[in-house]
Amino acid sequence: MQSEGRAAADSLVLAEITAALGDSISPCDRLAHWTLRWALARGQLTCNRCGASQPTRRAGEPFEHRSACTGSDEHRYPLQELKGLLGHLPGQPVPTANDWQTGRRR
Repeated sequence: MQSEGRAAADSLVLAEITAALGDSISPCDRLAHWTLRWALARGQLTCNRCGASQPTRRAGEPFEHRSACTGSDEHRYPLQELKGLLGHLPGQPVPTANDWQTGRRR
């Protein structure tokens, strides 16, 4: 019974950390948040909350979470989200307003 209480407490702590990283303005924190939510291996993207997976070749399609997943509304295109995060890591040029308007990347 103690292990169940411990697991629930650990889950709450992880949820708080995940929320804090997701709210951060730091690109590295936001990338860490992404990696807590998703697993990417062998051409498959898997939601760490519900276990649903999708081939990476379907990155342009909405991710199909399982029905009870708490992340189903907020993370529809996770690979596109990752692509955006990787473009904003330290050492990368920051896009200007003109770049966003024209769709150009440096």
